[in-house]
Amino acid sequence: MEALPPVLLTSLHNCGTLAAARCLGRLGYPIWLAGDAKRAPVLRSKYVQRHLDCPSIDDEKALIEWLVEFGRKEPGAVLYPTSDDFAWLQARHADVLAPYYRLYAPKVEVLDALLDKHALHALCVKAGLKTPPSASPETEAELEAAAATIPLPVLIKQRTQLFSKSRDKGVLVTERDEVLPAAKKYWQQSVRADEVHQLLPWASLPVLQTYFAEGTDQSLQVSGFIDESGELFVTRGCLKVLQRPRRMGISLCLEDVPVPPELHEGIRRLCREAGYFGVFEVEFLHVRGEHLLIDFNPRYYHYLAFCIARGMPLPLLTMLGATDQHERLVDAVHQAQRAQGTGPKAFVYRYQLEEMLFTQGLARQMSPREVAHWVQWYRRHTGSLVDAVDAPDDRAPHLADVAQSLAHIARHPRSFLRQIVFAT
Repeated sequence: MEALPPVLLTSLHNCGTLAAARCLGRLGYPIWLAGDAKRAPVLRSKYVQRHLDCPSIDDEKALIEWLVEFGRKEPGAVLYPTSDDFAWLQARHADVLAPYYRLYAPKVEVLDALLDKHALHALCVKAGLKTPPSASPETEAELEAAAATIPLPVLIKQRTQLFSKSRDKGVLVTERDEVLPAAKKYWQQSVRADEVHQLLPWASLPVLQTYFAEGTDQSLQVSGFIDESGELFVTRGCLKVLQRPRRMGISLCLEDVPVPPELHEGIRRLCREAGYFGVFEVEFLHVRGEHLLIDFNPRYYHYLAFCIARGMPLPLLTMLGATDQHERLVDAVHQAQRAQGTGPKAFVYRYQLEEMLFTQGLARQMSPREVAHWVQWYRRHTGSLVDAVDAPDDRAPHLADVAQSLAHIARHPRSFLRQIVFAT
């Protein structure tokens, strides 16, 4: 029997990396990690066989040189991204990586479009998907015009998160006379390396988007897989019912929901229009009976473990695609389609949820009623939950995650108070 190829995973602090390592490790694939992180929880997983120290993704030249050199020595590993930065970097350098790695990713121009909110909006129009009212000014005159006319309140954010130094989710402005000064300040403070500016001159430009508070409480997350032909396609849906920070942040609690048929087909059209194939995660706001697309992520993502547990083993699908096992890929996608509606009904990042409830309750940032609501939510879903980090057969990453968080609080108490306790 032919040995299974190894998978090389990067972005070690991402929950999607841990989920992919567990999914493929349980199936017998050798799991290799490459990154400069020393204490990432995934390093404690029993499914990880090797940890390779490599340059940071912030040093593009050194990282690509390392990947090429390692690939020459040990060719044949499957390389798949768990961050936007690595997805773009891998696609940009596919010609030098492809001789040594098994890749399953579209051209870099496809990622340029999907990760640029302005270009993504144009693709959505072609695919028949709706987006929030927004403006993507490229000059000061266009910015002034947009600031004076876009419906309030306004969320000012970056056109792309690629290689952003700040990684913030944006700035919310509620008064008309504050929009232009806030947008100009945001534009000036958008920091990226000079090389990124040369390759993507639009990267630091701001987007002004109408903010819908009612849409963020229960945004719809749709994730899935599409092959190169666009024929093999599968999705899963979930509602983001709690995030951290609560106004704009990462998912803490999700609930399983079906994907509306019109969105299922709309995302398929969007992928085909863009020329995209592989794993995706798409976020929609639900506003006044309409779903408005706000984000497209072309890689493994935060709550990947939830989708795997619901019968959609996305890391396996990418492995089969990357290794040209078409018949097995067809069978695996069809099996994932038949498994729709099965498996756990909720996702939680339990440690971070407990931390937020305790600290924000103590600081009166959450009312006792709110705290009690989320405690009851957790108890109601006990027995049908998937945790972001903790797993019954692999407990060490959870313990490492808790220890790392407590150490961070001890070292940076002010940052913890600002970003977690008093964040809204």
